[in-house]
Amino acid sequence: MPEITLTSKSSRAVILPSRGALVSSLCFHNGQDCESLWLPKNFSPSSSAWPGGGLPFLFPFAGRVWHQGELSKYGLGDHSYPMPLHGFSWATEWTPKKIEVDEATLELKSSETSLGLYPFHFLITMKLKLNANSLRIDVTIKHERPASKHANAMPVAIGWHPYLALSKISNSISISSDVNYPVTPQGDAGKPIPTAEHLGTGPWPLPKKELESLIFSKLTACPSILKKANQPDLLISSGPPEVMNHVVTWTNSPSEFFCVEPWMSLPNAVSAPAGCRWLKADESLAVWIEITG
Repeated sequence: MPEITLTSKSSRAVILPSRGALVSSLCFHNGQDCESLWLPKNFSPSSSAWPGGGLPFLFPFAGRVWHQGELSKYGLGDHSYPMPLHGFSWATEWTPKKIEVDEATLELKSSETSLGLYPFHFLITMKLKLNANSLRIDVTIKHERPASKHANAMPVAIGWHPYLALSKISNSISISSDVNYPVTPQGDAGKPIPTAEHLGTGPWPLPKKELESLIFSKLTACPSILKKANQPDLLISSGPPEVMNHVVTWTNSPSEFFCVEPWMSLPNAVSAPAGCRWLKADESLAVWIEITG
């Protein structure tokens, strides 16, 4: 399926259905350096590898999982299943169901491949709506029925992974939370630290080493705000707030991009207290993200 381009006044968004419904480009105004999202120079629209840029959707689990100490596995009942980092929805082709000038709806259904990783029949509907200065993505996840005797309720702990393009001059970030967790070398949450004690009062100028792999929890306000020199601020919101409880910050190229990732759970969501929403058959979960610039 070729790319989908949405337009609204001076805004433009590009979606790649065959690349996990990746939003690969997002511009809110005309002119130089209008791009809000970052893509690596070697990005391939036809690859199935992690995109390393754009705005991937992470399902069923945003973070890493472990089972009995073994990375990239999780347990359901007395059985374990493999699970890649960030789940598999970003590596799966989505089906466009409705395309208009400023709006698109796509679907992802369980398949023979997904059932080997995640023993549930599911249907995900993603609606992308572009406005003059914002992109809102609404996702509904429905558990249709289990596909294994090992589990009945379907665990879900989704997230998004926006790679935000940085200004070449100066950048800063504000995220309101009470607590943060440094990410361990294994990708788990470390010891919680009061945010003010760890980072001081924001906004925090970028680059900032402490922000290159950090989880913000107990969010006290929404949205997260990325300030870019000589450009409108980028606001990243997600919800509902009782579901989207965390924001992960990460970069390995601090002069080019900064990731501000809304997540439902800490890493190892299946085992974390209150990490997943466990959906019964025929039950649904609705979540959303909005980027305004």
